[in-house]
Amino acid sequence: MTKGSFYHHFENRDAFLDAIVEHWFEAFTRRVPEYAREGGEDAMSPLERLFEIVTEDGLSQYDVAFEARAAHEPRIIHRLKEVYQFRFEYIRSLFRELGFTGAELDLRSTAMIAFLKADPRITGKSDSRRSRLRAKSELAFFTRSLS
Repeated sequence: MTKGSFYHHFENRDAFLDAIVEHWFEAFTRRVPEYAREGGEDAMSPLERLFEIVTEDGLSQYDVAFEARAAHEPRIIHRLKEVYQFRFEYIRSLFRELGFTGAELDLRSTAMIAFLKADPRITGKSDSRRSRLRAKSELAFFTRSLS
């Protein structure tokens, strides 16, 4: 891209960064609940679909790049926190629909977000190689009763 073409689309570098962060939020966070609700009406369907979308499409891989950029671009940190809060509240709402409350609700929500974000980095496996059986087992781990 030429410098002239860049400035035709963006006022400056900050506008470019803002546009990238906004696209990341829209495509990989805000729209995900809409896709997750396409799976069915019961409380478990959106959670299953969310898990499938994030793991099969490898959505967490993009978070690393934004976190790294935020370390050098303080203007991004605030938006990053908003994105993670949006995700937490959405996942929390799904667990609430399943009947979880209190500390258990928060723990399950936090643990699922951490798992979805970290699992590909820890296991070294790409999300595309995750089997459906493994995904069902992982989701069952987060939703089964503790008693």
